[in-house]
Amino acid sequence: GDLIFKDKGLVRGERESLKINLRKNPSFIGLSVGAGLMGNSIEIPDAEVSNVGFKSIKLGSATSAAIEGAYFFNPYFGLGARAKVLTIPAKISKTEELQEDPDLNIVSNNMGVFNLDAGAYFALPIGNRFNIGTKLLLGRRFAGDMTVKYKLDLGGGKYDEYDFYQFKSKPSNKIGTGVYFTYAYKQNMNFKVFADYDYNKSTYDIYNSTDENTFKLSY
Repeated sequence: GDLIFKDKGLVRGERESLKINLRKNPSFIGLSVGAGLMGNSIEIPDAEVSNVGFKSIKLGSATSAAIEGAYFFNPYFGLGARAKVLTIPAKISKTEELQEDPDLNIVSNNMGVFNLDAGAYFALPIGNRFNIGTKLLLGRRFAGDMTVKYKLDLGGGKYDEYDFYQFKSKPSNKIGTGVYFTYAYKQNMNFKVFADYDYNKSTYDIYNSTDENTFKLSY
């Protein structure tokens, strides 16, 4: 083109819509992965009296994956939503009666949790490529059933394992907040570092294979 027009052609800079500018448009949608510290347990009321066989379930560090997005009406305020899935390992604590039987172990599967939230997002731009933000979300928590199994050592490397109790969770309300730091790497690609905090109070019912013993548990 320059051979024909001798550098007299149309000279145009970068299109404004392609420039990276978190001061103007911090809206986003993306995927995230993380780890969560539960730091609590599900306590069984009157475990020794009701002969449940275990007195508490200790919840370990969770792994999570989420899809999250927000539309900002200006550089500072927006509305958005988040869907998050968590897998939480659970460790069983036996009652004193069962601790006397070394051949009988209690094992459980992981607890699966699904959170759905929506609410307000806030951002503070730091130049065109960086911002920091926070959020306030309200939502619902749904947890899958968790099965507690008895594993009996029969000797000779053989085990007899069977389902004994099942935890069934009821959906509960939750509130969440968090902070995040964003770096705009290039057009339509950002990196975020985040720390979230979620609070909810859940109720579980416990059922066994022979009858129904319902305990109201909260954590």
